[in-house]
Amino acid sequence: MASSPSPISVNKNTTSNQTNTYPIPPNVLEAIQKVHNEGKKVIVMTCGTAGSGKSTLALNLQSQENYERLSIDALIHQHHGVYERDYPASLVPSLQDEAESLLKSQLISLLNAAKHDIVLDLSLYSKEDRDLYRDMVEREGRGAYGVALVVFRVKGTVEEQERVLWRRIEGRGREWFRMRDDVGEDGKRGKGREGMLVERE
Repeated sequence: MASSPSPISVNKNTTSNQTNTYPIPPNVLEAIQKVHNEGKKVIVMTCGTAGSGKSTLALNLQSQENYERLSIDALIHQHHGVYERDYPASLVPSLQDEAESLLKSQLISLLNAAKHDIVLDLSLYSKEDRDLYRDMVEREGRGAYGVALVVFRVKGTVEEQERVLWRRIEGRGREWFRMRDDVGEDGKRGKGREGMLVERE
């Protein structure tokens, strides 16, 4: 297996104003350019809690850089509508499984075609999940793709982080998001993250 790429860490200041669009962080663009300089397409993998900015980055890559965006949340919304309006909370686990299966099929098709850069708008908290998708990229992409891992962090105390994340989540209108425990690979909350710093003002 090829060695893992150096991940990028995106820090979100708790004092920042919420926004739907922002310039793609320079270190993210630099990491992407390094992959392109190797003559490869790039697949950006996002890692972070709900509301930390993953989808904002993914949507900006889609709109500004013509990336193919793959998102479990978007697939559920597309096929089943709005959480708690069109389907109950009890269906969320099965709908997530269904959407992830569809996402993997779409990813394999895109990797086999090797025509587009891709952004995986996923949480990817665990190393096991990240390795699963890296292996898929290596196997199905047959060397045509390089991976850029972007790790999202929210600055501030735990209380400040929770306020910012919930404000972002509640402001998303028709989209739904489910908070999960943010536990690092060492088992501690907010620890065990890797990456180079990319500030978001």
